Amino acid sequence: MTNEQFIAALTKALGGLDKASRNDIIQEIQSHEAETGSSLLERFGRPEALAEQYLEGETVKTPVTKKVVGAGKKMFLWMGILASTMLAALVFFIWTASSDDFNYADESAPELDITSASWVTKPWAEGMSIEVEQSSAVFYWHDEPTVRWQCNGSEPPVIKDGKLTFRQSKCLIMVPKTTLKLVTDQAQIVLVRPQASLDMNIRQTGLRIAENETQYRYEINANRSNFTDLSSYDDAEHTIKIESLEAMISPYEER
Repeated sequence: MTNEQFIAALTKALGGLDKASRNDIIQEIQSHEAETGSSLLERFGRPEALAEQYLEGETVKTPVTKKVVGAGKKMFLWMGILASTMLAALVFFIWTASSDDFNYADESAPELDITSASWVTKPWAEGMSIEVEQSSAVFYWHDEPTVRWQCNGSEPPVIKDGKLTFRQSKCLIMVPKTTLKLVTDQAQIVLVRPQASLDMNIRQTGLRIAENETQYRYEINANRSNFTDLSSYDDAEHTIKIESLEAMISPYEER
């Protein structure tokens, strides 16, 4: 490939950039050609690969000005990640500091007496999902085809379009033994001996699982998340799938 062909291919590969930026890059590469007279293909490799480096904010060893731009982009990226992590840590601290001494893993606790008037019972529709936002929720499983909850909070739970939403509340929740889709955002969740498979999407959430001597298969896609001290068993009856972002996933431990 001649240098002329290299420049033509590079110009085409940089088509996603604005004209001014593209021209600046081409001039830089052409100046290198004028100074050294060497083959651009030998110096920079394939023009498409070189263009990809510029498009991603990376640079070749020259020129120095492009290095500054690439470093600046990386700096802003890491600043964003750091800010998100600090926010998540603050949320976790607030929930931890405000937690009570109730042992949620005790499935025979008096607080779980469903004959109490404080419990709300609704029919469970097949395919219904649950969403928890800015709330603390503890999940239990029961034999009835219903969903039950007992909540303290500023907003009552809402069932709409096949989704049960808990927002800005502290709740005990009982769900039937059927596969459950659970979505959480800025939440503190405890799962007590799940008796069905789960498909979870959690964001900025502290998730603790009280296995109560039951084995589970875990399928975790952890993005900037921490998954610790839980063992996965391929032959387990139930699978817990978790897609997480900025979350902490760990066993439940009585306080």
